[in-house]
Amino acid sequence: MTEPVCVISGVGPGTGSALARRFAAGGHRVAMLARNAQRLAELERQLPGSKGYACDVSEAAQVEATADRIERELGVPTTLVHNAGGCPRFC
Repeated sequence: MTEPVCVISGVGPGTGSALARRFAAGGHRVAMLARNAQRLAELERQLPGSKGYACDVSEAAQVEATADRIERELGVPTTLVHNAGGCPRFC
């Protein structure tokens, strides 16, 4: 059996990174979504089995394209953690 796939949106320096570390430690392949590609690249180096995806989750087209990439590259997600911060456009 392959490892489960967890998708985490809003992977910043705090909660999002901590969630990514926890799921990776638990044996998940982790798809990390954030706008900051540099932070994602650093976390990829630290977390085996993880992959960063630069994505602004307030943009539907980016989310769709990223979801397609995740399924192709890591497999079908089993867990989704939506941790993206507030968006003034919707608040």
